[in-house]
Amino acid sequence: MNNASFENKIDVLDVLMIDTAEIDNLSSLSSPYLLNYIQNGQYEDVKNIILSIDFEASANRVINVELQKVKYGGYGLVCLACCFASLGGLPKTEVRKLNQAYLLNEPNFQTAKDVMVYCARICFTLAKKVYESKFSQIQTPIVFHAADYIHKHIKEKILNKNVAKQSNCSVQYLNKLFKEEIGLTVSQYIIKEKIEYSKSLIASGKVDTSDLYKELSFCSQSHFTQTFKKQVGITPTQYKRKLIHENRVK
Repeated sequence: MNNASFENKIDVLDVLMIDTAEIDNLSSLSSPYLLNYIQNGQYEDVKNIILSIDFEASANRVINVELQKVKYGGYGLVCLACCFASLGGLPKTEVRKLNQAYLLNEPNFQTAKDVMVYCARICFTLAKKVYESKFSQIQTPIVFHAADYIHKHIKEKILNKNVAKQSNCSVQYLNKLFKEEIGLTVSQYIIKEKIEYSKSLIASGKVDTSDLYKELSFCSQSHFTQTFKKQVGITPTQYKRKLIHENRVK
């Protein structure tokens, strides 16, 4: 990523306008999908969020906020982003390094912009590392390319023939390679990845369960619910209730 573009357009979070690091206040993130993108390794989407927001305008809005409070907010975000990266499968050692990096660099932050730039870089780095961890076990180039295509188009309707076309091979041959490498057919892998993505959306609380099918390009709510239940064992609504109950117990 071009560092210049990063530093010129890095208002990653409205949360840095808040004068507290409490997790509840992180609901004012500029994009409700940022943490989900980190969890799922959607680093290109994280980059697009970062580059689409007006950094200068946000920096002006925090001009009267005590710098130390902005730093607390930044650390709150970093902790939350690290949690989501861990949920996405990033090894704890990697998560810990980036979490500690913020603390080590915190004394060097002289302005709110410094905090925002560093937070943005950590968010992008976490997402990229989750992605790399996710695909590190795939050895066959064709399977890697196909899985990468699926990963980057997870919210779209993905057809086997289109995945095969992107991989320059037939559907039959691609299915054979997927079964050998991953243990699933292409269709099964697509469904698995879509359901995993939907679980992170449910956990975020940013998307109503009745709208998930539209987010992931299923033909209907009932089709999505049936598919989710087949994969997870319970419906999306039951899964949401389960998460709420677990959080209350904690």
